[in-house]
Amino acid sequence: MALLNTIKIVFLYSVAYLVPYLPYSVLAMLADATGMVSRQGKQARITKEELRKLFGTNKSESELEDSAVKSICNSRKDLFEIWSFPRLSKNKIEKLAYIDGVEHLDKALKKGKGVLIGVSHYGSWKMIIPALAYKGYKVNQVGLDPRYFINDKRPAHHNLVMEMEYKSEQSLPANFIYIGKFLRPIFRALAKNEVVINSFDGFMGSKKTEVPLLNSTLYLSQGPVNIAFKSGAPLIPAFAVRQKDNRHKITIHEEIPLHSYENNQQAIEKGIESYGKILEYYVREYPSHYGRILYDRFCDPSR
Repeated sequence: MALLNTIKIVFLYSVAYLVPYLPYSVLAMLADATGMVSRQGKQARITKEELRKLFGTNKSESELEDSAVKSICNSRKDLFEIWSFPRLSKNKIEKLAYIDGVEHLDKALKKGKGVLIGVSHYGSWKMIIPALAYKGYKVNQVGLDPRYFINDKRPAHHNLVMEMEYKSEQSLPANFIYIGKFLRPIFRALAKNEVVINSFDGFMGSKKTEVPLLNSTLYLSQGPVNIAFKSGAPLIPAFAVRQKDNRHKITIHEEIPLHSYENNQQAIEKGIESYGKILEYYVREYPSHYGRILYDRFCDPSR
C-alpha cells in the first residue's frame, strides 16, 4: 500500500504538472486508456452495482458495464481538465465547451436580481464555471474548499490532489464562495446582478428534501431554492454533457418559476420537484455522467 501511494505521488509530481501543456487529444486518449484498464477493477464493479440500483432491469449487464467504464474515463478527463485550468483562456475554453440556451441566462439577468444557477455533481459540472466566466459573465461559485478534504487520515496522494484542485480553481476568472462562512457574499453577488452557481446535491449545507430518482431516491438541498426565493433571483438549472468529440455541451434551462408561489415553503417544494425531474432526465439519458458521484458516495457516504 505504501509503495502504491508513493507511485501515485510521483505521478502527481511529474505527469500531472505536464497536463496543462499537453494537447487535449492526447489527454483524452490517456484518460480512455486508463479507464479501459480499470474495466475489471474495484471502481468499475462498485459503479456498476450502484447504477444497477438506479436502473434495475431497465439496463442490461453490458449497458451497465459500459456506463461504468465510461464513467471512469470521464472522471479521468474531468480531472485532467481541472488541472488544465491554469492555462485556460477564452480561445481554449471554446474548444472544450459550448453553451446552449444562453438566452435564458441573458433574459434572467435583465431582471436585475442576479441569477442563481442550480447544478449537481453530474458530469463535468465545474466546466460551467469557466465557460460562463470567459464569456464575460461575473461568476461566483458556492461550494466546499477542496482543502476541507485534506487530513492526516487520508492518503498523501489524495491530499495532494485536493491541493491541486484548489489551486486550479483559484486560477479561474471567477469568485469562489466557500461553504462554512457567512452567506452574505451570495446575496451581495446577486444584488450586483451577478451569476451565482450553487449545487443541489452537496453533502453539507441547508435542510434537504427527498426526491425520486429512477428506482431510488436522492436528497436535494433546499439552499438554492431558498436563496433564490428570498433574494428574488431567478433560479436556472444547468448541466454539462460530454459529446463524442469530448466537447461539453452546457445546457442552460429556462427559469424555474419560484416567484409564482405564495410563500417560501411552496417555492421550495415545487422548485426542488422541478429540478429533480430535470436531473432524473439527465441521469436516465447519460448514466455514465452520474457514475462518479455514485462511486464517491459509496466510498464516503457523508458526501
